[in-house]
Amino acid sequence: MIALARGERIGRTVIYGLLFVIMVITLYPFWHVVMYSLSDSQPAMSGGLFFWPRDLNFDAYRLMFRARTIFAAYGNTVFRTGVGTSLGIVVTAMLAYPLSRRRLKGRNFITMGVFLTMLFQGGL
Repeated sequence: MIALARGERIGRTVIYGLLFVIMVITLYPFWHVVMYSLSDSQPAMSGGLFFWPRDLNFDAYRLMFRARTIFAAYGNTVFRTGVGTSLGIVVTAMLAYPLSRRRLKGRNFITMGVFLTMLFQGGL
């Protein structure tokens, strides 16, 4: 293994530390939501930060899976994601190939239209 200079070690330590802080800031909200869902409602509503469930309780999950509509909702989500992604890839490929040809008439106009819709997209 190659020995690193002192400045490189300090630089890597700072970079890794910064990346760790960004990771914690990014992941904590998701962790908090999961811990909130596993907590009893009264202690969880008291607020504050917590890393573990307060009075572990699975009632929210029992209620969610008791309602049969959750499976229809997940089915719709999977279907829309699959179909939307597939159609997006096909349409993008069908547009990208002709735009790669330099002799296409109206190429700049079409490219500007695609670029503007990327800037001001309407979402799914």
